[in-house]
Amino acid sequence: MIIGILAIQGAVSEHADAFQRALRSRGIAGETRLIRTLESLEGIDGLAIPGGESSTISAQMNRLGMDTRICQMVEEGLPVLGTCAGTILLARRLESDGEEVTNPLGLMDITVRRNAFGRQKESFEHDIQIDGIDGNYRAIFIRAPMIIGLGEGVVSLAKLGEETIIAKQGNMLAMVFHPELTMDTRVHEMFIDIVLKR
Repeated sequence: MIIGILAIQGAVSEHADAFQRALRSRGIAGETRLIRTLESLEGIDGLAIPGGESSTISAQMNRLGMDTRICQMVEEGLPVLGTCAGTILLARRLESDGEEVTNPLGLMDITVRRNAFGRQKESFEHDIQIDGIDGNYRAIFIRAPMIIGLGEGVVSLAKLGEETIIAKQGNMLAMVFHPELTMDTRVHEMFIDIVLKR
């Protein structure tokens, strides 16, 4: 199994480490590949789009022609995981926060509000319940967006208050927090399960 991690900007090495731990935990032979070129997308079994600056990641994907190819691959069934900025990039609709609006890939039928929880100083941790995962999961929210609308075929897997913080649509999994910043690999294992079922 080869899990690609979009390595333009953001929490790239943290995702690579988390996936390596998750693969070992499941006893699966696999590796991670840092995706920095159009060519490096070929042959991967799943793709993670990490947190970071969504506008920066979007611009670089466009410049490299990776946005079009990623859309093709996901529409052909490639599983994709979006975390924080990655969720913004997967969204079909964005609610502007007054800043420059990112051009999302438009793959997932969700509406996302950027910086819904405030700035860096409003970052926090919270125990959440995730459908399909036993027990509490300690989620880390950093300048987190919020999923404020779900289209047809999108399932909410976790909420904070009334709002969705994890959504799944087919082979796409999107969350507003940073699972790569904990030692808990259960979210990454959830994505590996999606890859295995492809």
